[in-house]
Amino acid sequence: EKIERIQKKNLWQGMEEKFKFHLVAWDKVCTPKSMGGLGIKNIEKMNEALIAKMGWRLLSEKQPWIDVIKAKYLNQQAVYSYLHEEQLPNGSIFWNNLVKSRNFIKQGSKWKVGDGSEINFWEDNWFSDNLLERFGTAKDSLISKYGTKVKDYIEGNGTNKTWKRLSMERIELKQITSSLQDLLDLFPLSQLNSKDEL
Repeated sequence: EKIERIQKKNLWQGMEEKFKFHLVAWDKVCTPKSMGGLGIKNIEKMNEALIAKMGWRLLSEKQPWIDVIKAKYLNQQAVYSYLHEEQLPNGSIFWNNLVKSRNFIKQGSKWKVGDGSEINFWEDNWFSDNLLERFGTAKDSLISKYGTKVKDYIEGNGTNKTWKRLSMERIELKQITSSLQDLLDLFPLSQLNSKDEL
C-alpha cells in the first residue's frame, strides 16, 4: 500500500511537492498498454503472485529450505498438509503469507492420483471439474462410513487397485451412491505404487 502511494505520487506529481489530482483510475493505469493502460505493475497483485509461486515451489520442489519450513511449521508432516490443515501455526510474515496463498494454489492446480493418501476426496481438485460437488447430499454419510481421503475409497494396491463398492443403508442415499460409483468406475486408477502429485 505504501509503495503504491509512492507510485501514484511519482506518476501524478513527479518531483513537485504540490498535490495534483489523479487523472485516471489506478486500475486503468495498471492495465497493459495493449489494452489502453500505462502498463504499470500492480504491486499488490505482483506480491500475491510471487507468494503463490513460493507456495507452489514449497509443494513441488525438493530443496533444503523446504525441509526447514517442514520442521518449523508442519511438525515434519508431509508438505501437502499445508493445503489441508485447518489450524496452521502462526509464524513469520513469509509463512503467514504462504498460508494465505493456499486457496489460490488449490484453485489453480489438479491432483494426479497415486496412492490417494494425500488427496482429500471431497475438497481437493482431482476429479473432472468438481463433479463430486453434486453428490454433496451423501457427503457426510460417506465420510463417516469410508473417510475423507481418496485412499479410503480404494481397495487393493499395486496392479490390483480398484474403487471400493460403495453402499449405503438409507434408501434416499442409495441412488446417489450408485451414481457416484458409476462415475468413479470411469476414473482409471494408477496401477503403480506411486505418491500423489500436485
